[in-house]
Parts: sequence; C-alpha cells; structure tokens
Amino acid sequence: MFFYLSGKLVSLLGTKMFSFAMGLYILRITGSGMSFAFSLLLSMVPSLIFGPIAGSFADRFDRKRIVIWMDALSGVTMLAALWFANTQGLSVFLIYMAIVLLNALNIFFDITFEASLPNLVERKHLGSMQSYSHSIRNLTDILGPVLGGVVYSWIDPKSFMLINGITFLLSAATETFISFEFNRDETGNENRMPLSVSSVFNDLKEGYEYFSEKKEILSLYKHVMIYNFFFTVWDVLMPLILVATLRVSDHSYGMVQGSFFAGALIFSLIGAKKMGAFQIRRFTGQMILIASMILLYALPVLPHRLPFFVDQVVPIYIVLGFVVGGALMMINIPMMVMIQMGTEDRYRGRVMGFCATISRVISPLGLLIHGILSDRLPSYILMIYGGVAMFIVAILFYRDSVKQEYYQPIPETKEAKTS
Repeated sequence: MFFYLSGKLVSLLGTKMFSFAMGLYILRITGSGMSFAFSLLLSMVPSLIFGPIAGSFADRFDRKRIVIWMDALSGVTMLAALWFANTQGLSVFLIYMAIVLLNALNIFFDITFEASLPNLVERKHLGSMQSYSHSIRNLTDILGPVLGGVVYSWIDPKSFMLINGITFLLSAATETFISFEFNRDETGNENRMPLSVSSVFNDLKEGYEYFSEKKEILSLYKHVMIYNFFFTVWDVLMPLILVATLRVSDHSYGMVQGSFFAGALIFSLIGAKKMGAFQIRRFTGQMILIASMILLYALPVLPHRLPFFVDQVVPIYIVLGFVVGGALMMINIPMMVMIQMGTEDRYRGRVMGFCATISRVISPLGLLIHGILSDRLPSYILMIYGGVAMFIVAILFYRDSVKQEYYQPIPETKEAKTS
C-alpha cells in the first residue's frame, strides 16, 4: 500500500508540477497568454490520444514492468531535457516536447497502476485503496499548481528538471518491491501475439466489445458521465458568480474554491475507513444530494435576491462546496471499485483506458458548451438547469438499476493468501 501510494503521488505530482511551472516559465519569456494556455492544453492531449492504447498495453504486457519503466522513462525524459537545455538552451519547443512526453508516459503509468490495483490487495481492502488513491489524486490536483508556482518562483527550471528526474528514478526503484501477483485471478494478461498496429486495434475492438457486454458497468458509467457533463455547469459558473456578479474578495473566492477540494480530500480519507459494499440507494442518494446543492447555489443570484443569502453568501458557498466535494468522492470511489471488481483482469486495462478517455472528453465538452451558454443565459437559470438535469439523471439511474436488477451483493470469496 505504501509503495503504491507513494509511487502514484510522485508520478502525478511531479507531472502536474512540471506542466504548470513550465507553463508559467513560457508565459514569462513569451508574454503570451496563448502560449501558456497551449502548454496546459498539451498536458491534456496525451491522455485523449493514448488512453485506450495504454489500456491495451496494460492487458498485453507485464504490468509491473510497465509501471517501473514509465516512471524510469519519466526520469530519463527530465534528465534528457536538462541535457538539451544545457547544451542548446531552454527553448519553448523543448518545454513543449517535455510536457507532451511526460504526460504521455504518465497516462500509461496511471492506467496500468489502476488496472493492477485489484491484484495488489485483498478484495476487502480494495475500497480503502481506491479511497486513498482518490485522496492522492485530489491532493495532487491541489498541490500541483501551488507547488508548481513555488518551484517557478524559487527554483530555476534546470534545477527543477534535475530534482524531478531523480525523484522519478527513485520512485521507479521503490516500485520494484510491489507484488503485482498478490491477488491475481486466473484470467491474467498474457502476451498473446507480437505487438503491431493491427494487434493493438484488435485489442481495442475486443476490449470495447467486452465493455459493451458488461451491462451493469456500462449503465453505471454512462449515467455518471452524463451526470458529470451537467456538473460542469458548476465549474463554469462559480468563478463567474463569485467574481463578476457578487464581486467577492480574492481571499473569499479562494476559500470558496478551496472548500470543494477540502471536502473531496477529507471524504476520500473517510471513505477509506467507511467504504462498504456498493449500495444503489446510497449511491443514488449522493447523486441527489449534489443536485440539490447545485440548486441552492442559484439562491444568491436570483432576480429577487433574499437578503440573508446575499449577506452570508461566502459561508453558505463554503458549506455547499465542502458538501459537494465530499459527495462527489462518495460517487467516484464506489464507481471505480465496481468497475475494477466487475472486470476480468485480462480486460481491465482496456476498460480503465476507455473510462479515462471518456472522462477526459466529457469534461472539456461540458465546459465548452456551458461556457458558451453562460454568455447568453443568466447564471441562476443555468444553475437551476444543471441541478434539475442532474436530479433527473440520478432518478433514471436508480430506475434502470432496479429494473435490470444490477449491483446485487457479490458473495464473499476466500481471502488471497500471501506466498
């Protein structure tokens, strides 16, 4: 557990810090906001392109070797970028290339590690590990930009490349101590044929067909992705409401935004202790709770504003943000556990790859559409639309799940024994 979580922390945090810090460096030397935005865009593109391919690799090859090699190659990428910077200068093109390579390697690392998680621990600990994994992801989401900004201010880019490269290599060394066969089932991945373009496409086709046949997993993921699409209303409108409409101070804005991440982090840690079997009513209840919170966000910006909600908007939004962040973890963690437990080991990499890719497409699409709508519709109308839509999705999910009798309790099996 320690080596898994520490390896995940180093890989995710190192990648996010580098992408953000180097984006700021590009902004400083070019003075172009577009160049900074392009650097952030480049950090997202590899996951869209390589997500399914990474899943195919995770199912085809030894996952332990993939994890170790991806961290090791990330370290080599940093040290190679440092060498080029010393010999040919730190150019914008070099930074762009390093960002792309580092994020491409990270997507192979992340999907392979996630696909391996059910093999690393006993099944009764899978929920706890998934909770800790989400805690690491939430922590890196918070600390990545913060520490990236600190690095940009205090450490020169070349020194950071050296430190980051060495850290990746040390992480790869610690991952050699992880047993990837501790709880592996009999349908483990095999090297079925030499790697080629056609074999990768065959893997993807086979994985997609398997994913399509897993009706309970497909139903769960489909409804949650549609739900997340409407949740992007919150991402778009919160800065607009706080800064442009209510004109709160920068300090208050930071507190409101931070409450969401605090809720996500704290509840993901709580989930590690409280996570039990997947329960359809509890899961749907969390979805309805978030939808209700989104509706409450509209109260301070209604045309006829209630004095209490306007005067106390910051503490109200802090409470709402904390609840929403925590409830999201109570949705995401059980969903990932269900997907991992309900997928055979030999298909798990591709299923995780498909899920990761879909997730990374849905959010930008929702942000784009709702960003356009935010210029044409009042904020309170969009908030109400988002909350009502999320409520409807939750009810449809519950109806379909009960109707199809999905998510029945899985009988306990014997615990895996250590060798």
